[in-house]
Amino acid sequence: MAWDRGLPDDSSIIREAPSEIRDNNAAIELADISLKPWALNLIDRTDPSVTGPDNPGDNPSNNTMLLYAKTISGNTELFVKDNQTSQTVIQLTRTDVLNVVANGTTFLPGGVILKWGTTSIPKDAGNTTIAFAPVFPTAVYTVVSEVQRSAGSSAQWGQILATPTTASFVWFNNNNLTAGYTLHWMAIGI
Repeated sequence: MAWDRGLPDDSSIIREAPSEIRDNNAAIELADISLKPWALNLIDRTDPSVTGPDNPGDNPSNNTMLLYAKTISGNTELFVKDNQTSQTVIQLTRTDVLNVVANGTTFLPGGVILKWGTTSIPKDAGNTTIAFAPVFPTAVYTVVSEVQRSAGSSAQWGQILATPTTASFVWFNNNNLTAGYTLHWMAIGI
């Protein structure tokens, strides 16, 4: 039983449509791959004004969320839209930035992008530019960092210079190091 968007059609006689409706209902229940709705309207079943089998409310569009997929740059992404007056759209997935490895990137629902990594800083390196790959599309809000040093080595410090860009940030070290070290960093942006 596959989903058929054309059934029942406009000319169907209701008394002849039950089998068509049953086939489509079975496709929904079995998550048949032929089921490709434009969107799913998710109803807040705790709202007394919502129409449904548990509640005879009078307005099914109140307090609903619309769940839908959309193709962006060849990737299918998932979105949810608030069907109330605000009409807010929240992107739930972003497959083009997902790279969960030692130096990686991930996307949080709502548009926040997290990037992290480690960079080897050589002895007396001065300024070191650390690039974000891929770059942040819109903005960087913050970069945090931590120096990993060997046990027993002298204190090491550094700081982020200037405002990070969507492409990189600059790390400055104290130029008095007896050995190189590893910088661990994390950036948050959109």
